[in-house]
Amino acid sequence: MKYSIGLDIGTTSIGWAIIDEDNKRIEKVGVRIFEKPENPKDGKSLSETRRTARSTRRRLRRRRQRLNFIKKFFKDNNLLTKEQIEELLKPENKLDPYKIREKALSEKISNEELFISLYHIAKRRGYKSNRKSAEEKDKESSKVLSAISKNKKLLKEYKTVASALNSNEKFIAHKRNKAEDYSNSFVRANFEDEAKLILKTQKEFGLNLSDEKINFLLFGNEEKGNFNGIFSQRPFMTSELIMKMRGKCSLEKSEFRAPKASYSFEMFRLAENLAHLRVVINNEERSLAEEEISKIIEKAKDIKVLKYQHIREVLGYKKDENFSFPANMIRGEIKKDSKNNGEENKFGELSFYHKVKTALSNTPEDWQKVCDNNYRMLDELGEILSCNKDDESLQKEISKLGLSEKAVEILMTINVSGFGHLSFKALRKILPFLLKGDIYFDALKNAGYDVKQQLSGDKNKLPPLSKEDSAQITNPVVKRAVSQTIKVVNAIIREYGAPYQIKIEAAGDLAKNFKERKKIKKAQDENASYNESIKERLQNEFNIPSPTGLQITKFKLYEQQNGKCAYSGKRLILENLFSNEHYAEIDHIIPFSRCGNDSLINKVLVLTEENRQKGNLTPFEAWGADENRWAEYEARVNSMNLPFRKKGRLLAKVPPKED
Repeated sequence: MKYSIGLDIGTTSIGWAIIDEDNKRIEKVGVRIFEKPENPKDGKSLSETRRTARSTRRRLRRRRQRLNFIKKFFKDNNLLTKEQIEELLKPENKLDPYKIREKALSEKISNEELFISLYHIAKRRGYKSNRKSAEEKDKESSKVLSAISKNKKLLKEYKTVASALNSNEKFIAHKRNKAEDYSNSFVRANFEDEAKLILKTQKEFGLNLSDEKINFLLFGNEEKGNFNGIFSQRPFMTSELIMKMRGKCSLEKSEFRAPKASYSFEMFRLAENLAHLRVVINNEERSLAEEEISKIIEKAKDIKVLKYQHIREVLGYKKDENFSFPANMIRGEIKKDSKNNGEENKFGELSFYHKVKTALSNTPEDWQKVCDNNYRMLDELGEILSCNKDDESLQKEISKLGLSEKAVEILMTINVSGFGHLSFKALRKILPFLLKGDIYFDALKNAGYDVKQQLSGDKNKLPPLSKEDSAQITNPVVKRAVSQTIKVVNAIIREYGAPYQIKIEAAGDLAKNFKERKKIKKAQDENASYNESIKERLQNEFNIPSPTGLQITKFKLYEQQNGKCAYSGKRLILENLFSNEHYAEIDHIIPFSRCGNDSLINKVLVLTEENRQKGNLTPFEAWGADENRWAEYEARVNSMNLPFRKKGRLLAKVPPKED
């Protein structure tokens, strides 16, 4: 059987239908229901609670291992016995570790006191970021970093952290952080310096420990996998681990995918969008020429965000009836108070390019180096920043580029992540053709790639989400919807074989974040409440026992249009709306057969005779030839308190192909 699959994908369900293409009938329908992978109260991922608990268990386990390591070290080196250590750690032991730590800087202390001081430091060894310095953007981290910055200046007056905590009045009330108060935060390096100074001083007073043993106590033996030293740190996300997770190019199978933060990938994405862009000039639609694409890209290099209005300006057109973008090319929401018909919306950007350009604004010679050789160094820099996540390796790798120390320091703070689907090798082959105006598959063909091979694949099933693809979907709601869709499609294929085609409709709120979906839900609830109030009015005032959806919509449009016909401006008699079905009708502003839009934004309430005159045309097609009538109509529509998008449709001179 030749069949198609229809899918309606929502946030908690997938409706599906199997269409028999030979007999033109619905073979089977169904729905798969699933739960959102988020907490309904705050929108946090359900896995976050498990992840947080797992992280806490890991942190506590590692701290316990460090403390046990110190105990073992003191026993193995005959500094203390097991019984002495147990006695020291009893709750009734009232020794003040802060006082002991400061005392250890100037006089000999006992082995018991040395144990207490180092054990105390190991329990609270300070803050060390597991991410690059500029990536700390959450509120809590910002508070910690702010406190660290202040305490860094304060420590210049004292030898160690313990000295500051004992002597400065800032810490008299409490020496440890409290909830929402991170004022007592210090970096781990401060505690490391203190521990080294304590051990150095005590060694001068006769502590019998070699430098090798002291180093082992402080840092373990990372080469042998011992990370239990007081300041041992298991490696964070290493470049080797990132490379293991990094996928291979879909065109050049042996090449790794290029980072999204690179000149080549950003240029590819912008050029591809420009190659697909269409503009309408004097009612004729066309694509962009090579020279126009080149000029627009130069504009994108000058400004951080490229908008549609910038493209129009580069092309040299004024905003009038002779030039426009098709409505389906205007991405994003059009603001209600906008006068630019969506032209203020973002078209694209060279985000990484501008991050580096801004970072090197005070060292122009470095920026020039980065730009030389067709921005190859910018690609190298993107590779380094995407594959290295600790400051040490970042500094080492960026320094190899031959930039100034100042440039290296500031470039380390740039935060980037993620990889595209193509390698640098493939991008550099395809990009010249995209810049000429070829659409993606034409560019592939002209670059020597087999387009048929790119479109082929196993038609007997959909593959599960790969690790790379899964990592690219950051919204957990979308990720679950995609995985559930794959299950539905594969279940159908197992029973019916490969489909002729799959048609998909996705809910508008699917890719929205929790706050946006909550806002949409609130609007839906308000609309439902409004519909109920209209029902009650129709029942009470017009004796309509069971108001239909059509009657509710008529009343809604009547109120929205302030009781006037949208086309003629004549007053509508409310009573006649429900007593005479031929008195007034609901009309699609842009005929439904031409745009497929059946929403309220494309509907108006008009007198029947006006609807007959308009027919299957747009308002401009119906009355635009009569300058006087159109001018009167245009002025009237502009004076009406209608939604911005509806006004745009009523006055559109070039109808959108779709919405």
